[in-house]
Amino acid sequence: MNVTHANDPLSSDVAQAITGHIESGFGLIRRLLSREEIDRLARESERLWRQHEASGPRNLRIGIRTDGSGRPVLDRLDPVSDISAPFAALNRDPRLVSIARAGLGEAVIVMKEKLIYKWPGTRGFGPHRDQDYTTPKSGVPGCDVMTMSIALDRAERATGPTEFFPSLRTRPTAAPPDEPRDVDERELVGVESCMPETHPGDVILFDSQIPHRSDWNRGDHCRRVYMISYVPARYPEARRNYYAARLVAQDEERRDLVKGELYFE
Repeated sequence: MNVTHANDPLSSDVAQAITGHIESGFGLIRRLLSREEIDRLARESERLWRQHEASGPRNLRIGIRTDGSGRPVLDRLDPVSDISAPFAALNRDPRLVSIARAGLGEAVIVMKEKLIYKWPGTRGFGPHRDQDYTTPKSGVPGCDVMTMSIALDRAERATGPTEFFPSLRTRPTAAPPDEPRDVDERELVGVESCMPETHPGDVILFDSQIPHRSDWNRGDHCRRVYMISYVPARYPEARRNYYAARLVAQDEERRDLVKGELYFE
């Protein structure tokens, strides 16, 4: 696992994380964002939640998961930059952009971003590769995506941090019978993984090829992360294509779960 401890995005430690991303699809940078920066983003995330929570699952900007009893839980906002100047500015932060440019080897743009809240009692995601969900929408292959997962809260085992499987990054894996886009749990038995516990300001780098999963949040606090996915600028329509297709998919999937007219706000 490549772990760095530096604020300078051009430092040798950050370069090591970028190399890890290139070679294995995974890198970890400690304390890239300061405590003051994280505090501002945390306050903004609270404002956004107060503003949008009342609209409920009919609002397709709000992502849903389920709790232990199977009831829907509002758990993320996606996209974010069009409703938040602080998070839009973070997408353009020179430190992040320079890391993405170095990792992808060319000029970059933001394909998508989301703010995940993961409240206590919310389940995680089963094993999957992001590319199987995003490439059909955006047209960008998984090897051309760098996602940065920025911790706004601490993440320890109890809160269900993300677990990565670098050795399976480019290895074919079987899918479960009920979801061809996912990775069968049996493929992960005995496979070495990385599941870093993170603190506010830490940043995980990963590409869209690496299998990963997360567990339930069994802790006593929300585990917020802000995820930005950068892609080469030679895919100028990636964001438009991705969100157009995502809204169609969200609408189709949610009609079976939610009563009333759906909308995006």
